[in-house]
Amino acid sequence: MQLSCLNILKKLNEENSIRKLSAYLPLLFCLVDVATNTLVKLDEDVKTKWNQVETQYQRRSDLIPNLVSTVKGAAKFGAKHLNCGLLKHVSKASQIKVDPDKLTAENIDKFQNAQGTDRSGFKPPNGSY
Repeated sequence: MQLSCLNILKKLNEENSIRKLSAYLPLLFCLVDVATNTLVKLDEDVKTKWNQVETQYQRRSDLIPNLVSTVKGAAKFGAKHLNCGLLKHVSKASQIKVDPDKLTAENIDKFQNAQGTDRSGFKPPNGSY
C-alpha cells in the first residue's frame, strides 16, 4: 500500500507542476513577445539614425566639388583683375617717396601721377573698379 501511495503522491506532484507550468506559460509568451518587439524597435531606431548619418556624409561630399569650383572661380577672377595692370599701378605708387624738405610743384605732380590721378594706362576688365 505504501508503494501505491507514493505513486499517487508523485502523480499529484507531477499534475501540480503541469498546472503551474500552464499558469506561467502565457506570462512567458508575453515576456518573449515584448522583448522581441522592443528589440525590433531598437534595431529600426539604430538603422534610421545611421541612415541620417550617411545622408549627412553624402551631402557634405556632394558640396565639396561646388566649393572647389567656387574657389577656382574666385582665383580666376582675382588673377584676371590683378594681372590687368592693377599690381603695376600699386607698385608704382608705392615706389615714389615724398621728402618734406624737397616739396616742389614737380615732385607733387610726380607723386599725384603715381597715386593714380592719371589712370590712362589702367583699364580694368569689364568696366569694373
